[in-house]
Order: sequence, then C-alpha cells, then structure tokens
Amino acid sequence: MYQTDMKFCSSYFLVDPTKASVLDLLLLLFFPNLTNTGFIDSPPDTLKSVRRTFASRWIIVLAVLVQKILMLLREPFASVGRFLTYWPNLLTANGGFFKLILHILTGKLVQPEESSATYVSFVGCTDRRVELDKKISVGTIEYKSMLSIMASKMDFVSYYDFYN
Repeated sequence: MYQTDMKFCSSYFLVDPTKASVLDLLLLLFFPNLTNTGFIDSPPDTLKSVRRTFASRWIIVLAVLVQKILMLLREPFASVGRFLTYWPNLLTANGGFFKLILHILTGKLVQPEESSATYVSFVGCTDRRVELDKKISVGTIEYKSMLSIMASKMDFVSYYDFYN
C-alpha cells in the first residue's frame, strides 16, 4: 500500500482490478481491518475512512467485480463493434443488401478495406451527410448542433489525419 507517490493530493484511493482475486474481494468485504490488499493503493488514513462501513466496502467490491466482468467481455465487445462497423461498410461497398446477395452469388463480392477513404465509422454509415444544411445560418442553435453532429463523425487517426 501507499505505493504511488502522488504529488497533487494526499487523500486518494486507487483500485487495480487486475490484481484482485475473488478471495481478496471477499476478505475485504467481511474483514474491514485487513490491511494487506495488493489491489488497493491508498494512504493509511484514507484507507481506514473508506473501509469504515459495510456499505462502502460493498461498493468497492461491486465496482471491482463490474470492472473484472468488463475486462472479461473486452474481446467479445470489440468483435461486436468491429462487426457493427464492417457490416454497413460491406453493404455500402456492394451497393445495398440485394446487390450484396447478387455479388455473393456471382462471386463479385467487394470487401471493404479499413484503410480506404470510403470506410467509415458506424456513425458515418448512419448519417451520410458531408456538408451542413445551406438553409441554416451560422451562429444559431441549429447550426451548432449540426456542426457538433458532423464533428462527431470525424475519426481521429494518428497525427489528426481526417480521412472520414
């Protein structure tokens, strides 16, 4: 404990879910005076105040469990995200659903390339606008909201090379 040398504060509470086991979490939950936890980094005074009540220990345990579950689901979520981006790009590259089926049957399937300028994010696939509406004047609420939507579609790649 107290491993981090914090320069900006004296009261902090850092939890590393990668170092926590289920046994560590159960011990933390039912034994508040336990001081040897390798997954918590905090000054002793902060550690004592945080572990005072069962409710605060329960919140810590629950937060670590949720983080561990999310870490287990990282790869499946990434696969779903890749699919949700790839599928609309596949449809667009082949001219729509029915042309996609036709291209599959004739062997002329076009595979979208992630590095190409036509490959867009999921948000880019749902909103194909590339220019703002000409009827909206600069400085209005509508203009700012449309500009925000267009800016959210930009994909930040290395060195701010805006290809999307």
